[in-house]
Amino acid sequence: MKENKRNRLEFYFALISILSGLISLIILVYVFMIHPSEKAVGERFVIDEFTFYTPIYLFHFKPITLLVIFSFLFLICGVESLYSRLAKGLNLFTKKLFFVFFFLTTFIFSYETLQNFFIWTSFFILNNGKSLDEISHQVNPAAVNPVNYVFITKIFNLFLFSSLYALYYFHRLINFSENSKQNTKVDTIIKKS
Repeated sequence: MKENKRNRLEFYFALISILSGLISLIILVYVFMIHPSEKAVGERFVIDEFTFYTPIYLFHFKPITLLVIFSFLFLICGVESLYSRLAKGLNLFTKKLFFVFFFLTTFIFSYETLQNFFIWTSFFILNNGKSLDEISHQVNPAAVNPVNYVFITKIFNLFLFSSLYALYYFHRLINFSENSKQNTKVDTIIKKS
């Protein structure tokens, strides 16, 4: 009964993941069709806004915001749909190795996200309140084009929070493995008595 409920839950997560992935793909295709070229990397994702009319409020979303939201849903619901398989299929060492890897990526993307927010804010102040959507700069001299800060900051936020979720996810998988070992030991002791 419990296993059947878990399979149904994982099926729902898989559906949400697929739907979110399709919406992300539609947003990507739409943005590239409307704006085939750009001066700064990611600029095409912040030029326009999608407007959603509701009786309560008028919602405005930039394509990058919706892309980040649906990409995040795609990722987290996708891994949740694989929970049972990964919990039983990966050994404890592999789970801990993934946990360490995602701890490292969380550290890296935390730095990148904070750095982008500080640079973004500094440029906003230096440019006397110029629209945030227009702020881009070529911080990396090796880069061919400048990068739009709204775009890159939201992308780094996606990476950061995906890494944080992966930490939480693999922590759960590790606990599953350790609890399974304890339950096996208890079952063995009970059978011997």
